[in-house]
Amino acid sequence: MAAQAATTVFCYAYRPICPVSAQDVAFAINLDNRDQLRCSFYMEQGGTQLCTSEYIFQLDSGLRLYLMRMINYAMPWLQHVPQRMQGNDAPEAEYTFGFHGVEAFRIYDLDELMGMGFTSSRGHYSRKVYCLMEDIAALFATRGIMLTPEGIRWEGISPVEAPNWALQA
Repeated sequence: MAAQAATTVFCYAYRPICPVSAQDVAFAINLDNRDQLRCSFYMEQGGTQLCTSEYIFQLDSGLRLYLMRMINYAMPWLQHVPQRMQGNDAPEAEYTFGFHGVEAFRIYDLDELMGMGFTSSRGHYSRKVYCLMEDIAALFATRGIMLTPEGIRWEGISPVEAPNWALQA
């Protein structure tokens, strides 16, 4: 029997456009259909993002199945989120979201967009995405993965360091 190819169920990335401290680190997570959560951390160097570390967590299928139900429930409005949303000012951070069955989209300065008026479609979609991400973060927290808009950490779960092709010479 051939090995099952991994497909993305959920992915999220945060990239500070103007990092102000060493804690402003770009990262990306990707949960695939084999229940593997890949966490990658990046640093900017000469206009290029270099992967500095990468970890894989083996999660249980219950988390993925529950997440799929959450995504399916949100699908009617997720399909209408614009591919790119930005506030009125120069962006300070980029948030990229990917959900199974929906083309990935980017939101620049999520907190600014959430504060827009109720009649703003950018504000409306930003608030909906933020609420969905809160629910996803709560789900991940039940497995020891603490996700915030600008960071990720883990407690009580041991990652397996992934082979990191970006760090190899």
